[in-house]
Amino acid sequence: MRLSDIYSKILNRTILFVLLIFCIHINTKAQITDSFSDGDFTNNPTWTGDTENFSVTNPHTSGDGSLSATTDGNVLGSNPNTGSSALFVETNRAYGEWRFSATEGRGWAVSSTNDFFIVLISDTNDPSAFKGSLNFNGYYLRFDGSASDKFILYRQQATTKTPVISTDFPPGDDGTSSIPRSFKITREENGLWTLSIDNAWDVVSTTILGSATDNTITNGNYFGIVTNINSPSATRVLWFDNLYCGDIVLDTEPPTVVEATTESSNTAIILFNEPVSSASALSPQNYMLENIGNPATVSFADSYNNRVKLTFNQDFPLSEYINLIINNIADLSGNIIEETTIPIIYVITQQGDIVINEIFFDQNPPVGLPDYDFLELYNRKNYPISITGWQLNIGTKIVTFPTYTMEAYSYLILCPSSGYDAYSQYGNTLSLISTTDLTNTGREITLRDTDNQLIHTITYDISFYNDPSKEEGGWSIEQIDPDGWCQQRTNWRASIDVSGGTPGRINSVNAPNIDTVPPTINSAWAENANAIKIIFSEEIAQETANNIENYKLNQDIEIESVEYNATTKNEVTLSLLNNLNEGEEYTLTVYNIEDFCGNKLVTENKEIVYAITEFGSITFNEIMCNPSDQQGLQRYPYIELYNNENHNVSLYQWSLKSGSTNYTLPAITIEPKGFVIIKPNDIADTIQKHVPEIPLISQTFLSKSGKTLELYSSNGTLIHWVSYSNTWYRDEYKKIGGWSLEQIDPTNYCAGYLNWIASNDQRGGTPGETNSVSSLLTDNTTPEIICLTVDNDSCISLHFNEPLLFTELLDNTKWSLEPVLTPDAVIANAPMGNIISLIFSTSLQNNVLYTVTPPLIKDCVGNEIEILPVSFQLPQQPIENDIVINEILFNPFNGATEFVELYNKSTAVFALNDIYITKYNKTGELDALKKASDYGHLLYPDDYLVLAKTRRQVYNFYPHVDSLKIVEVTSLPSIPNSSGSVVLLNMEGIIIDQFEYNEKMHSPLLRNVKGVSLERINPNSKTQDNNNWQSAAEANNFATPTYKNSQFNAFAGSNSKFSLSTPIFSPDGDGFDDFLLIKYNFEQSGNSINIKIFDTDGRLVKNLVQNHYAGTEGEIKWDGSDENNKRAKFGPYIIFIEYFDAAGKVTYEKTVVTLAIMK
Repeated sequence: MRLSDIYSKILNRTILFVLLIFCIHINTKAQITDSFSDGDFTNNPTWTGDTENFSVTNPHTSGDGSLSATTDGNVLGSNPNTGSSALFVETNRAYGEWRFSATEGRGWAVSSTNDFFIVLISDTNDPSAFKGSLNFNGYYLRFDGSASDKFILYRQQATTKTPVISTDFPPGDDGTSSIPRSFKITREENGLWTLSIDNAWDVVSTTILGSATDNTITNGNYFGIVTNINSPSATRVLWFDNLYCGDIVLDTEPPTVVEATTESSNTAIILFNEPVSSASALSPQNYMLENIGNPATVSFADSYNNRVKLTFNQDFPLSEYINLIINNIADLSGNIIEETTIPIIYVITQQGDIVINEIFFDQNPPVGLPDYDFLELYNRKNYPISITGWQLNIGTKIVTFPTYTMEAYSYLILCPSSGYDAYSQYGNTLSLISTTDLTNTGREITLRDTDNQLIHTITYDISFYNDPSKEEGGWSIEQIDPDGWCQQRTNWRASIDVSGGTPGRINSVNAPNIDTVPPTINSAWAENANAIKIIFSEEIAQETANNIENYKLNQDIEIESVEYNATTKNEVTLSLLNNLNEGEEYTLTVYNIEDFCGNKLVTENKEIVYAITEFGSITFNEIMCNPSDQQGLQRYPYIELYNNENHNVSLYQWSLKSGSTNYTLPAITIEPKGFVIIKPNDIADTIQKHVPEIPLISQTFLSKSGKTLELYSSNGTLIHWVSYSNTWYRDEYKKIGGWSLEQIDPTNYCAGYLNWIASNDQRGGTPGETNSVSSLLTDNTTPEIICLTVDNDSCISLHFNEPLLFTELLDNTKWSLEPVLTPDAVIANAPMGNIISLIFSTSLQNNVLYTVTPPLIKDCVGNEIEILPVSFQLPQQPIENDIVINEILFNPFNGATEFVELYNKSTAVFALNDIYITKYNKTGELDALKKASDYGHLLYPDDYLVLAKTRRQVYNFYPHVDSLKIVEVTSLPSIPNSSGSVVLLNMEGIIIDQFEYNEKMHSPLLRNVKGVSLERINPNSKTQDNNNWQSAAEANNFATPTYKNSQFNAFAGSNSKFSLSTPIFSPDGDGFDDFLLIKYNFEQSGNSINIKIFDTDGRLVKNLVQNHYAGTEGEIKWDGSDENNKRAKFGPYIIFIEYFDAAGKVTYEKTVVTLAIMK
């Protein structure tokens, strides 16, 4: 081959190689862009990987996983409820510029196990390399949502990651919020990485958050998006758009000034649209302020080099514009700003400069406004005010304003992001609130500046409509007069614009409404011996409220300090250098106090008395729980409080409670021996003139049937309680409605039923007046112990016959127990306090006799007594026949109640909470088992306990009863009048005793058995034996609950086969020998008995028993009746007895008894 040919060949190959290298170089520098506007991510360019987990969509902007930004249309989104996914596009680029917009879906709390990252450079596009433990070579930007909350640029080498740039979120950003962001990452040939992030969608980011040099990996093939989701949900969605991957785009645009604000009287802050060079930006010669000159010092205000602080030696004029000229400022690319003149103004922000001017919180039913809440701010001043960094508090939520300046007399609409497009048509709009911030029921909204100074606050509710016809919704509430901003409800009303509101423009209800009324003192009282609380009628200015010279006390009492309540803004507390004397009257003088509108209080004098408010100081005195139009009073429920004291009592922050419902009382003072009426909160009508009224409760708060009401002072001290019932009327007509319940004697405030009755006033009640039933009903009776119960082996309870002042009894050191044992805790059944429970950490022991000695006991009106020691021991488990059913009343008198009497025939002690009581149902099975009592009432040997639903309905009808042995049992089974059953069981389900009764077991000699109990004749005889039951004696009022039965007879019989309980009996109901028992006694069982009663003329009077199958022993009763169930005539009678043994042998016996009539 010729040399020329060789050179030619080499040249051709060289050219080919150069061309190949050139082509490769061109391929490496390829540019990729994708805005997803074609709706397809699989072509032009082609994305690969977990394509089924991604889609192009026009994103939703509200609800779970929504995109909190306004976009230009389609974006790429990961599909909801999918796990970790990866998507890649080929870029063949390791250097240059990467730009894109990305954010997480709304509601995604990004964490270390649920986050996302953007792969800038990768040597692989295999999705498996990016799930779990990473395994690739390249660089990626991770949204690290762990506790550190940072954007971190990592270098990945196989399975090892190394942070390259670690940066905090942009200023004002929050890693837990869904915020739209634009990213720009550049990498120069020398390996210099620069990371820029701005909080906006589809912008070229200029805020540099970090830079570093790393040239470890120089080749890259793919760009990717990876979601790392361990717990898929609808909220964990990634939104991505506007990808640019190509050469670094050189900056040729000069910087511009975004805004110029003043930070103090001689300091200005200049915000540029991008970072600027320190050489130019920090030169004082590049800034010239009108009439002042160059700044004395220049510095960057933050680390991003786009905010410059200028400090001058001379103060700015107040509230006056002056021009600042800016020259020669260069950005980081050397572009120089055009000469810029911008006005600045120094103002001192005051309360009311920016006001909350309109609120739209209920869109339904729609009238014409967009279907989103909004809040409007208004700048009342003739100059711009920067609200950058200000805070808006809505309830407990805090919203921080971004960089923003409100122009003079301008409006700013705040709305949810989903409503931005709609409301931006009305004017300047920021999407800073959510769809749930402005509740329909109302909320406090507070605006504060960067110094935390209160600028404006409003606590709106439905009453701000001031138009009932618009309370259903669809209308905004508007401020009437922005210059009357210091008012609350009186300066607001519903919009009258046909669209339902006026966002971004002057309010439709705009009218002069300046507050010219000075504040007054609502209430003033001594909180303690060295503090006085004052409540004003409206919010007052802190400057005047804190001035100690505005308060004076007589009698040389000096005021040490004043504390202003910044929350309520109408309350101050005066701390005194010397103490007030209890019960002594002082005069407090207050003057020069101003409200926020500058109205000055007219000098006021208030009488102050320091007194300790105790139980019974204020009482519930009248209750209208069942109003009616038919009486003279307004048709509203109410509660009347009465002041028993001889001095004023403030009810400020007292609590009215009933169950879980709790109302807080406002600053109302109740005068000595005076009244306050608490009425429904939706009632504007006055119930009683000249008496303070508190609209507080709901219409249904007071139950017609009854409930417990409790009154507590501001420090949580129980002041009074009452458990009223509709039985307290004591008048069936007035119980129907329209009549109040009145307290008879306000000083006997714990007597309950005995001290309350229906009003006698013809109007149906006496609210705010002395009660119509007022009378002296003094309680001089000392409290008594009803019983001691053993509730378990570590708790005993002492039950008293009336409510106690129990607070002092809760001191466990005041109680003693023998053998020596101290309770760990003492609790009371508040609010009544008639049950005091002692709780021990050490279990009580069996077969040990304990003695408890209570401290001094006071009932709730102060009667005191030293209770004698009380002995007890742990109860045992009863077995069959230990306890017997001894008496039962199943057809009580009207107004009385059924009862069951138990008798302990054993030598052991038992507790009622160890016993179940029930009955047989219609199918012959036991009903549900219920404890005889929740408390361990002790039943001692040879003693009685009566179970009844109410104690009063027993002892009111049977005067000789021992009321301490009556146990109120809500679980008492139904006891029908005609027939029924009662069953007792122990905790193991073993039947202790059972009795099936019927009304025919009563004496046939009684014409009416209403109110007559059935008594057991002999506790040791069988329960289910008609011969062992007899109607109670009339002489004992037909019942003997809690003591020995009137018909008790323990006749033991004799050695003969048949014997009589008495030779003479008198069925006259006097409780003495009212019946005859015929006792039989056989050596063997299996006998059958016939007994006939004859008179002395041989005439049959009574066929007493026929073929009565008898055991070895038992009794047969004759109640003195004849065959017609009428009382037999008095005189002697022959008892003819015929019996057959098991072999059929017949034996006859006869004896004589005399029936006597004793009355």
